[in-house]
This record gives sequence, C-alpha cells and structure tokens, in this order.
Amino acid sequence: MRTSHVTDLKKQAEDATKKAMVEASTDAAKRAALGLFSSDDDPSSEPNDEAGASKSKRNKLILLAALGLFVVIGVLGMLMSYWHWFLALGVTGLGGLYLRRRVKRRLAERREEQATRVEVSRPEEQARKAKDAKRREADVQISNARARAEAEAEAAHA
Repeated sequence: MRTSHVTDLKKQAEDATKKAMVEASTDAAKRAALGLFSSDDDPSSEPNDEAGASKSKRNKLILLAALGLFVVIGVLGMLMSYWHWFLALGVTGLGGLYLRRRVKRRLAERREEQATRVEVSRPEEQARKAKDAKRREADVQISNARARAEAEAEAAHA
C-alpha cells in the first residue's frame, strides 16, 4: 500500500512537471509569435541609425533565444513520454544515412565505369572511322583505275 502511494506521488510530480513545461513553452511561443507577427506600420519605428539597428538585432536575438527555449522545453517534454519513439526515429535515420552513403558510392562507381567505357570506345570508334575512310579512298581509286582502263581500251579499239 505504501509503494503505490509513493508511485502516485511520483506520477503526480511528473504530471505537474509536464504541465509546467507545456505552459512555459506555450507562453514562450505566444510571446515569440506576437513579436514575429506584430505589424508596426509606423515609419518612425524603423531603425534609421546604429542605435535602432542594434536594438533590432537585440530583439531578434531575444526572439531566437525564446524560440530556442521553446524547442528545448518541447523536446524535453516529448522525451519524457515518447523516448522510445525518438530512439526508433534515430535508428531509422542512421539507417537512412547509411543507405544514402552506399547508394551514392555505387552511383559514383557506375559513373566512373561509364566514363572509362566512353574513353575506351572513343579510340575504337576513331580506328573504325579511319578504316572506313581508307576503304572509301580505295574504292574511289579502283573506280578511277577502271575508268582509265576502259578509256584506254576504247582508244586502242578506235
């Protein structure tokens, strides 16, 4: 009976902590959203000098810090309840990175292989073209020789 009372107190403490984190993060998000989405149409509020620029920078840093705090509180709150899902996502992400690395490496190897095939085929193609050109030249010479021989034979008969 005593241990269930202790576990009930621990559970209540955890629930109170979660509720406080959610409220703090919600408040921070509201403040950040108000800062982001407030429309100041007053042209005098724009920073025209160095003091205005530094104030704008400071406000941006404060906003970024508030958003960062919101993210940290949100992550901590979720980790308290859903740590096993985050572990599964992390393992899945690592597996995805590993597969991506393997795929990239294989694609690079294929590109290299294709590049070497193209380089090898180019000299072979050039040699084939040279043989074709010699064959055409020889055909032209043979046809010229036949034409000359026919012309000489006609001249000899006449």
